[in-house]
Amino acid sequence: MAGFSLPRQVIKLTTERKIGEYVVAGTAFFVSVCSLFIYFYQSKLMSEQQQVAVWPHVQWHSTNHEAFEISAQNKGVGPAIVRKVQWSFDGKAVRDHRALVLAVMGADTAMSWQNSDLEGGVLSPGEKLALISVSDPVQRRTFEKRLEEGKFALEITYCSVYGRCWTSSGTGAKRAPDDKTIDY
Repeated sequence: MAGFSLPRQVIKLTTERKIGEYVVAGTAFFVSVCSLFIYFYQSKLMSEQQQVAVWPHVQWHSTNHEAFEISAQNKGVGPAIVRKVQWSFDGKAVRDHRALVLAVMGADTAMSWQNSDLEGGVLSPGEKLALISVSDPVQRRTFEKRLEEGKFALEITYCSVYGRCWTSSGTGAKRAPDDKTIDY
Protein backbone atom coordinates (compact mmCIF):
# COMPACT_ATOMS: atom_id res chain seq x y z
CA MET A 1 0.00 0.00 0.00
CA ALA A 2 1.66 3.02 -1.20
CA GLY A 3 -0.82 5.55 0.08
CA PHE A 4 -4.37 5.87 0.98
CA SER A 5 -6.57 8.15 -1.15
CA LEU A 6 -10.26 8.84 -1.15
CA PRO A 7 -12.16 8.31 -4.32
CA ARG A 8 -13.04 11.49 -6.21
CA GLN A 9 -16.75 10.98 -5.58
CA VAL A 10 -16.31 11.16 -1.80
CA ILE A 11 -14.20 14.35 -2.08
CA LYS A 12 -16.88 15.95 -4.29
CA LEU A 13 -19.67 15.11 -1.77
CA THR A 14 -17.61 16.54 1.09
CA THR A 15 -17.02 19.81 -0.79
CA GLU A 16 -20.70 20.13 -1.72
CA ARG A 17 -21.67 19.43 1.88
CA LYS A 18 -19.32 22.22 3.10
CA ILE A 19 -20.80 24.70 0.62
CA GLY A 20 -24.29 23.77 1.81
CA GLU A 21 -23.25 24.24 5.42
CA TYR A 22 -21.79 27.67 4.59
CA VAL A 23 -25.03 28.69 2.91
CA VAL A 24 -27.06 27.60 5.96
CA ALA A 25 -24.64 29.34 8.34
CA GLY A 26 -24.69 32.53 6.25
CA THR A 27 -28.48 32.54 6.17
CA ALA A 28 -28.63 32.02 9.95
CA PHE A 29 -26.18 34.91 10.47
CA PHE A 30 -28.24 37.19 8.18
CA VAL A 31 -31.45 36.33 10.05
CA SER A 32 -29.71 37.00 13.38
CA VAL A 33 -28.48 40.42 12.24
CA CYS A 34 -31.97 41.31 10.95
CA SER A 35 -33.47 40.21 14.29
CA LEU A 36 -31.00 42.43 16.13
CA PHE A 37 -32.01 45.49 14.07
CA ILE A 38 -35.70 44.69 14.59
CA TYR A 39 -35.08 44.42 18.35
CA PHE A 40 -33.39 47.85 18.49
CA TYR A 41 -36.17 49.42 16.39
CA GLN A 42 -38.84 47.87 18.63
CA SER A 43 -37.02 49.16 21.74
CA LYS A 44 -37.03 52.67 20.27
CA LEU A 45 -40.77 52.44 19.53
CA MET A 46 -41.50 51.21 23.05
CA SER A 47 -39.52 54.10 24.52
CA GLU A 48 -41.47 56.59 22.41
CA GLN A 49 -44.73 54.96 23.47
CA GLN A 50 -43.76 55.30 27.14
CA GLN A 51 -42.99 59.00 26.61
CA VAL A 52 -46.33 59.66 24.90
CA ALA A 53 -48.29 57.69 27.51
CA VAL A 54 -47.37 60.27 30.18
CA TRP A 55 -47.32 63.42 28.05
CA PRO A 56 -48.62 66.45 29.99
CA HIS A 57 -50.05 69.50 28.23
CA VAL A 58 -50.52 72.60 30.38
CA GLN A 59 -52.64 75.50 29.15
CA TRP A 60 -53.64 78.66 30.92
CA HIS A 61 -56.50 81.03 30.21
CA SER A 62 -58.60 83.72 31.82
CA THR A 63 -62.36 83.67 32.40
CA ASN A 64 -64.85 86.19 33.67
CA HIS A 65 -67.90 84.23 34.69
CA GLU A 66 -68.60 84.55 38.41
CA ALA A 67 -65.13 85.91 39.06
CA PHE A 68 -62.20 87.04 36.95
CA GLU A 69 -59.84 84.13 37.04
CA ILE A 70 -56.51 83.19 35.49
CA SER A 71 -56.19 79.43 35.71
CA ALA A 72 -53.90 76.66 34.51
CA GLN A 73 -55.07 73.22 33.44
CA ASN A 74 -53.28 70.03 32.49
CA LYS A 75 -55.05 68.68 29.40
CA GLY A 76 -52.49 65.92 28.87
CA VAL A 77 -52.50 62.28 29.92
CA GLY A 78 -49.63 62.44 32.41
CA PRO A 79 -48.73 64.62 35.40
CA ALA A 80 -47.11 67.99 34.77
CA ILE A 81 -44.24 68.84 37.10
CA VAL A 82 -44.20 72.64 37.13
CA ARG A 83 -40.65 73.92 37.15
CA LYS A 84 -41.12 77.66 36.66
CA VAL A 85 -43.91 80.26 36.39
CA GLN A 86 -42.99 83.63 34.85
CA TRP A 87 -45.35 86.59 35.04
CA SER A 88 -44.83 89.86 33.17
CA PHE A 89 -46.82 93.07 32.77
CA ASP A 90 -46.01 95.99 30.44
CA GLY A 91 -42.92 94.10 29.28
CA LYS A 92 -41.47 93.86 32.80
CA ALA A 93 -41.09 90.63 34.75
CA VAL A 94 -42.99 90.45 38.02
CA ARG A 95 -41.94 87.93 40.65
CA ASP A 96 -45.32 86.62 41.84
CA HIS A 97 -49.10 87.17 42.13
CA ARG A 98 -48.80 90.04 44.59
CA ALA A 99 -46.32 91.89 42.38
CA LEU A 100 -48.65 91.41 39.40
CA VAL A 101 -51.64 92.85 41.29
CA LEU A 102 -49.53 95.81 42.44
CA ALA A 103 -48.23 96.41 38.89
CA VAL A 104 -51.75 96.29 37.44
CA MET A 105 -53.73 98.10 40.15
CA GLY A 106 -51.11 100.33 41.75
CA ALA A 107 -49.52 100.31 45.20
CA ASP A 108 -52.53 101.91 46.91
CA THR A 109 -55.01 99.23 45.85
CA ALA A 110 -57.40 97.68 48.35
CA MET A 111 -58.45 94.92 45.99
CA SER A 112 -59.22 91.53 47.53
CA TRP A 113 -58.16 88.48 45.57
CA GLN A 114 -57.24 84.84 45.97
CA ASN A 115 -54.25 83.06 44.55
CA SER A 116 -52.62 79.64 44.28
CA ASP A 117 -48.94 78.99 43.81
CA LEU A 118 -48.14 76.60 40.98
CA GLU A 119 -44.35 76.74 40.79
CA GLY A 120 -42.76 73.59 42.17
CA GLY A 121 -46.09 71.79 42.19
CA VAL A 122 -47.63 69.01 40.13
CA LEU A 123 -50.78 69.23 38.02
CA SER A 124 -52.49 65.87 37.62
CA PRO A 125 -54.11 65.02 34.27
CA GLY A 126 -57.34 67.02 33.98
CA GLU A 127 -56.59 69.14 37.06
CA LYS A 128 -57.38 72.86 36.92
CA LEU A 129 -55.90 75.39 39.32
CA ALA A 130 -56.97 79.04 39.71
CA LEU A 131 -53.77 81.10 39.84
CA ILE A 132 -55.53 84.44 40.52
CA SER A 133 -59.21 84.98 41.27
CA VAL A 134 -60.99 88.31 41.83
CA SER A 135 -64.64 87.89 42.83
CA ASP A 136 -65.84 91.44 43.57
CA PRO A 137 -67.75 92.60 40.43
CA VAL A 138 -66.31 96.14 40.33
CA GLN A 139 -62.75 95.10 41.18
CA ARG A 140 -62.73 92.23 38.71
CA ARG A 141 -63.86 94.48 35.82
CA THR A 142 -61.20 97.06 36.69
CA PHE A 143 -58.48 94.41 37.07
CA GLU A 144 -59.42 92.69 33.81
CA LYS A 145 -59.56 96.00 31.90
CA ARG A 146 -56.14 97.14 33.17
CA LEU A 147 -54.66 93.71 32.52
CA GLU A 148 -55.89 93.86 28.91
CA GLU A 149 -54.55 97.41 28.43
CA GLY A 150 -51.09 96.40 29.58
CA LYS A 151 -48.99 93.72 27.98
CA PHE A 152 -49.71 90.77 30.23
CA ALA A 153 -47.83 87.51 29.68
CA LEU A 154 -47.58 84.27 31.59
CA GLU A 155 -45.22 81.40 30.81
CA ILE A 156 -45.40 78.08 32.61
CA THR A 157 -42.47 75.68 32.21
CA TYR A 158 -43.33 72.11 33.08
CA CYS A 159 -41.86 68.62 32.63
CA SER A 160 -43.09 65.06 32.23
CA VAL A 161 -42.02 62.28 34.59
CA TYR A 162 -39.35 61.35 32.01
CA GLY A 163 -37.79 64.84 32.14
CA ARG A 164 -39.02 66.24 28.80
CA CYS A 165 -39.89 69.90 29.34
CA TRP A 166 -42.16 72.42 27.61
CA THR A 167 -43.12 76.06 28.04
CA SER A 168 -46.76 77.08 27.73
CA SER A 169 -47.64 80.65 26.90
CA GLY A 170 -51.39 80.12 26.78
CA THR A 171 -52.97 77.38 24.73
CA GLY A 172 -49.82 76.35 22.88
CA ALA A 173 -46.66 74.77 24.20
CA LYS A 174 -43.14 74.49 22.82
CA ARG A 175 -40.10 72.58 23.98
CA ALA A 176 -38.35 74.44 26.78
CA PRO A 177 -35.10 76.02 25.56
CA ASP A 178 -33.06 74.33 28.30
CA ASP A 179 -34.57 70.87 27.67
CA LYS A 180 -31.69 68.46 27.06
CA THR A 181 -33.70 65.29 26.41
CA ILE A 182 -33.55 63.38 23.15
CA ASP A 183 -35.88 64.32 20.31
CA TYR A 184 -37.80 61.43 18.82
